[in-house]
Formats: sequence, structure tokens, C-alpha cells
Amino acid sequence: MAKTVSDVMTRNPRSCKRTDSLVSAAKIFWEQDCGAAPVVDDNGRVVGMITDRDCLMAAFTRGRKLDDLSVQSAMAHMVFSIRDDQSIDAAAERMAEHAVRRLPVVDAHGRLVGMVSFADVCGPKAGLKPEQLAKAASAIGAPRGQAAAVAAAAPVVAAQIVAAAQVSATAPVVAVPPVASSAIPASQPPAKAVSKAKGKRI
Repeated sequence: MAKTVSDVMTRNPRSCKRTDSLVSAAKIFWEQDCGAAPVVDDNGRVVGMITDRDCLMAAFTRGRKLDDLSVQSAMAHMVFSIRDDQSIDAAAERMAEHAVRRLPVVDAHGRLVGMVSFADVCGPKAGLKPEQLAKAASAIGAPRGQAAAVAAAAPVVAAQIVAAAQVSATAPVVAVPPVASSAIPASQPPAKAVSKAKGKRI
């Protein structure tokens, strides 16, 4: 069973620099089939995050092409990261706290070493409890500004669902006695119709 973030993270993720154009970021999204990429400085330290939505909104709101805009002009400067030696529980908690689906993983010096996603912490290898997953999932999907309140209520709801499932699984099965075929009335043959036109039975 996985214990730390390094056990479930994606290693050596693609990244971009602040001075790169948004075309470079879009190329990473296309080639890696992802929707976000970390932004690093010359020393490999994480300084931001850029998403496909960031690129789209920057081009739309400014009326400019992607190759005319820099990553720095569209990226998120506030980064929520996690250390590679921290627990998977801590990663799920951070995702719930900040309502994010992905976290850049850094070493003790803040250098990028991986990426961990909500899908990574949901896997069987991660071994998280249902209430922990429910908390993170609820916060991530909550409307902006409501993540904290939704995340706080999620474990209670998840615990109720798990308890109900356990009760259902242990409930005795009631056998339904078979109904004798003689108790079922035989279907009556259809009444013969009478043709009014010819007065004959048909």
C-alpha cells in the first residue's frame, strides 16, 4: 500500500518557463493529454501553474493569439504544492482545502519532481477512506467560495452512505414463496366478434 505522495505521483512532468509563449503550454497539454502544467524558474523551482482554461481566457479577453502572450501573463502565481515525502492523506486534504484537482510535487528545495492528481489519490493503491475522498471531491466540485463549507460536511454524508451500504449488505434476505400455478387464473379465450355487416360470427 502506498504511503507517501512519491508512491502515486507522476514523475518528471513536463513544465514551462514564465517567458514561454502560451503556444508552448498548449503544446504540452496536447502532447501529454493533460489540462495543467507547472511553471518553473531556471533552478527548477515551481513558481506558478498554467491551465488550458488560463490560455483560452487570456486569448479571449485580450483579443490576441496564443503565440503573442507569455505564460507569465496568464498563469496562476499562487501555487499550492506538496512535498514528495508527505502522506497521501495530506495531498487529499490540500486539494480539498484549496479546491484544486492537481498539485505540483516538490522536493525539500522546492524543485519540481512530480505531479499528483485527484485521480492518483483515488486509486486503490492510495488506500484513502471514502470520507476522505468525498471531502476532496465535494470541495473540488463546489461553487467558488463554498469549497470550505462543502468539504466540512462531506465526511458526515460519506459516513452515512457507507453505514447505509453496510446495513444493506448485512440485511437478511427474505425468501418469497413461489406461487402455485393452479392459483394463477388461466387466461380466457377471446370472445368471438360478430360482424354487424353480415351478421356472421368471425
